[in-house]
Amino acid sequence: MERIRIILAHKCKIVIEGLKSIFNGDNFKIIGQAYIERDVMTMARTLKPDVIIVNPGLSSSDNGEFIRRLKQAGELAKVVVMTDTDDYDFICECISHGADGFIFEDGDIESNKIMNMVRLLYKQDVVCMPKPVFVHLVNLSRDKRLSGTGPVKLLSPREKEVYMLMAKNYSNHEIGKALYISEATVKSHVSSILRKLKQPSRSKAVLYGFQTGVFNLRTINKTEVLSLH
Repeated sequence: MERIRIILAHKCKIVIEGLKSIFNGDNFKIIGQAYIERDVMTMARTLKPDVIIVNPGLSSSDNGEFIRRLKQAGELAKVVVMTDTDDYDFICECISHGADGFIFEDGDIESNKIMNMVRLLYKQDVVCMPKPVFVHLVNLSRDKRLSGTGPVKLLSPREKEVYMLMAKNYSNHEIGKALYISEATVKSHVSSILRKLKQPSRSKAVLYGFQTGVFNLRTINKTEVLSLH
């Protein structure tokens, strides 16, 4: 069985120990733990993790800049940010610089839900965005008119359907079931969407869609797939 290789980085040892107890199952392997910025950067470069769970507070740099350098050091690793805030600007800054998901430190989240989130993030590439931030994005786009201009017009009808389901946080498996296509085909569409929109990650592509009016309150609340012509 393939195990997800994880680096934990936090300035508080108690938090690290708590995370280690969560990810002690057969599906996960803790390959490193860091308490300062220099150590997590070194581990990201040398250990080649699948997932890095980190609190930006261990860095003296700006949050966004720290995430950017960590993504660069970790190459293909997914970066999950631990935070005690759901501040919109903070979350968007992290996403814009490469964050793939978020865990609330003071949130009442069950351990199995955290494990499932990391598993889905790594294996299915879902967007792990905090619900309050997702709601805020939807509300901000309430009065936006659907945009079919810019890079979005380069998407094929099928890619637009996939993009809508990405915004609804469907996994590749769920998108495949909804559209009656294989996961391999979904992955191909997602890669094409990111390339055409010039977005480096799934999370940033979804954020881009809300901020530019590709999605709005009416469309994102619909249960059916809506074409973005």
